[in-house]
Amino acid sequence: MFADNDSVRGGDGDGAFTKTKEELDADRIDLTHGRDDMTALGQLVGEPETENNASVKMNFGAPPLTNDDASKKTAVANQIMEALCKAFDIQDGHGGGMPRVQLLIDGAPSHFSVIFRNARTSSKGTVPAQVLIANLRNRPSTEHRRLLNNSLANLIDRAMNMAAENLEDDDLLDAFLETCVGYQKRLGL
Repeated sequence: MFADNDSVRGGDGDGAFTKTKEELDADRIDLTHGRDDMTALGQLVGEPETENNASVKMNFGAPPLTNDDASKKTAVANQIMEALCKAFDIQDGHGGGMPRVQLLIDGAPSHFSVIFRNARTSSKGTVPAQVLIANLRNRPSTEHRRLLNNSLANLIDRAMNMAAENLEDDDLLDAFLETCVGYQKRLGL
């Protein structure tokens, strides 16, 4: 009663197909049956035609994050952390900024802390990009770009909050915030 006896679908236009009764009753329909079907599918999705067109690859994710890209993103965050460190060094005396930046690194939310594991700030307030990249490579590659972008953006947001709450001199605060302007664009967000 519920059998599918219609073996011709879609009329004469795109998407039309013809299957035998046995093919319709099968548990699986093989869509890579013929070269003509694959050629049409490859042209539809914009794939270049290959010699045998055995399969069509489609990537819906972001391009893989290279070490160079990760270093550039980390350099943006380091520029801002260095400016924060310098502002607190001016306010609190030499050496007053580095512990505050380290506090930001250590106080990262749990879902971002994996990136900052074992990261120690320099006396200038910067974090070694190699440590962040090594921590990042311990995660699945599909997470790399999103995780790095979000963790660095969160770090910068928390740095701006710390500066707004703790820098007493408005000129120091303004100078620091000037370095933060456009950070999202520089991070590639």
